[in-house]
Amino acid sequence: MPMPSPDAQALARWTLDAPAWRRFVHALHDSRRPGLPDRSRRLDEDAPEAGRTVVVTRDAVFLGDERFGFAHFHYPRLAQGAHWLELDDESENEHLSVPIPLPADDAALATRVLADLHAHVGQARRQAEERTRRYEEERMRPTPSNRMLWFVERHFIVVLLLLFFVLLPAFALLAAWFAGPD
Repeated sequence: MPMPSPDAQALARWTLDAPAWRRFVHALHDSRRPGLPDRSRRLDEDAPEAGRTVVVTRDAVFLGDERFGFAHFHYPRLAQGAHWLELDDESENEHLSVPIPLPADDAALATRVLADLHAHVGQARRQAEERTRRYEEERMRPTPSNRMLWFVERHFIVVLLLLFFVLLPAFALLAAWFAGPD
């Protein structure tokens, strides 16, 4: 299935020329603190002569030909660097953070992009929190499967011991009895 064109739903679009792209990548790598794991997306330092185009839509950011969808971030957050934003995930998932260069020559566009991205990230966080709340409500309903799950969670060691020292030997004895003498 072809990917939809980012131009059809673009909120903002700008191009970084090749030297600006290289400065962005170098500044990004220089900003990493030593000793901490680098979860950021490894960006190609080389840019074509025409530069790299950045397109921001309601559900993704396009850096050149690469698309980074917001749907992959369960609890997204934005961190602001010197001349870029970094889209990251606060959950324990091993998602990579995505650096987004801001337009350096157009302060009004950069401000609008910041406001739009903060609004979209806030909306995505609210949706994630709503999904979590609905899941917890569903988990707390007193259904038979939830009650069984609650029992197993509360008495896990006892259930495990019963499984290994009572049920499995009992099934082995029954299987041997049905198989008969050899």
